Amino acid sequence: MDILKTTKKVKYLNVILNDKLFEKNIDALFGGFSELLAITFVSSPKFFFDFVMKHGFQEVKLIIGIEDNDINDKFNLINPEPQFEFFKSLPQEIIDKIKNNEIQVRYSKLGITIHSKLFILKNDQETRIIIGSANLTQKALSGKNQFEEVIAYDETYNPNLVKLMVDRFEHIWSESIDYVPERLKKENKTTIQVFSTNTALDLLTDLTHQWN
Repeated sequence: MDILKTTKKVKYLNVILNDKLFEKNIDALFGGFSELLAITFVSSPKFFFDFVMKHGFQEVKLIIGIEDNDINDKFNLINPEPQFEFFKSLPQEIIDKIKNNEIQVRYSKLGITIHSKLFILKNDQETRIIIGSANLTQKALSGKNQFEEVIAYDETYNPNLVKLMVDRFEHIWSESIDYVPERLKKENKTTIQVFSTNTALDLLTDLTHQWN
């Protein structure tokens, strides 16, 4: 028996839209929408912003969940430098969108883990929710060597579930923290060269208020 001829193609990425198998490329699930609300446990900044630009989203809200033991290393009060490094390394077009609040990035409070994977897409005619196991990463959405379940519903098909998930997103958003300090958003320079003491103090104040 020829093993190569009998080997079946493995379907790693299983996508369902409105109770039917979605056989198109995963990108088609996100196409045609102007607004993206996303909760993902992990995401590469480069992949995420490339994804945003590719689909032409005009308004974006992103919540990144982080393990408790990672918070002290990445987002702690003593060392707010990662926020600055993250911000200044972005393409200017993305920086402008963040400054204008067209893109907002938040993350979990200290002591709280956000493990949800929830994506909400909106345009003038439709709202679509996407839930399942997949994070917003290249590995999860590529359909290669990683089993993932992605289930999507349109508001016109299942309005009750869509409303529940939109409300859920808003609730989690209210329990998260802004990742980019307001002072950085208001910075006039094209390239920020110095992470000032004032910026650090602003960040410390913001985080302290939100964690208390």
